[in-house]
Amino acid sequence: MEAIAAAIVAVVVALTAPAAASHKILVLPVEGAIDAATRNRLTADIVRQARSLDGQVASGSATFADTALAVGCDPRAAGCSDEVMATLGVDELVWGAASRDRGQIRLVVRRAARGAAVREVSMTFASGDAGDRIAAGIAPLFAPPAAAPEPAPAPRPAGPPAAPPSAPPPAVAAAQAWPGPAAEPGPPLAAAPGPGDDHRDRKLGIALAAGEPCGNVQCPSGYDCTIRCMNSGACGAVGCAPAHSCDVECSGPASCGNVNCGMNACAIDCSGVLACPRIDCAASCSCDVSCSGASSCPSMACPMGLLGPCTDQGSAGAPCNSNPAGCSVCPQEVT
Repeated sequence: MEAIAAAIVAVVVALTAPAAASHKILVLPVEGAIDAATRNRLTADIVRQARSLDGQVASGSATFADTALAVGCDPRAAGCSDEVMATLGVDELVWGAASRDRGQIRLVVRRAARGAAVREVSMTFASGDAGDRIAAGIAPLFAPPAAAPEPAPAPRPAGPPAAPPSAPPPAVAAAQAWPGPAAEPGPPLAAAPGPGDDHRDRKLGIALAAGEPCGNVQCPSGYDCTIRCMNSGACGAVGCAPAHSCDVECSGPASCGNVNCGMNACAIDCSGVLACPRIDCAASCSCDVSCSGASSCPSMACPMGLLGPCTDQGSAGAPCNSNPAGCSVCPQEVT
């Protein structure tokens, strides 16, 4: 399997720390097949517990499963929480899931810190139980992990055995006990490889899931970028002209400003209301656009193929489509 060096960059506007060194804790909303009011109440209970921690606590608006999908990892995988934390730029992540269990509600809350195992606590309660009972049930998750007891010191002998008169002093004896000369140094370690010139070593994921408008997004030169603009007003102009390819999702209301693909491959999904006011794929070697959001994509420029515009309907103004003849002309990959 080819090795890929991945660089993941994300912006969480809700975390506005006064200092970059501040310990950031993000609480994601409870997910699960229960009513929204109960999920919101449980999320509020978890946030209150999290505020007892030492750090800056913020609440997210996307569930862990949705965030993992945007980041590109399986939420059930062991290392997915580390990928999410790296993407969102936080030090700790707290999330929960609730389900119905024989007429009661079962709540599982998980807490992850970078480089540490995920901790979790679960409880079952009736829908009418007071918040104090729920708080008491999840409180252990927000306590410091129990420290392992230090081993008891070994009993000291009554006294050292008498040394013969010719025995050297202890310091000299210790020096004589050194197990021989130090091993000769081996060859220097090779430096970790950085991203090569091959674009396959350049993958960039950008998740803009903040609850407030964000600035413009620019995919770096030569990278394959996955850009997720999931909340209201997320992402300004999206620039993919210098990229190798872009996969853009504009699912938040009024998300994504002008999207410019340049000459490279683009896949753009505009499912948010009023998303993608202008898309420029005129020079793209392959462009596919979906405009399912109400009043999305009012202005679009698509490439020209052998038989006419590269669109769903073969007419200017329709969503771009790379299937018609001459509409997918990107250079072939060399393996």
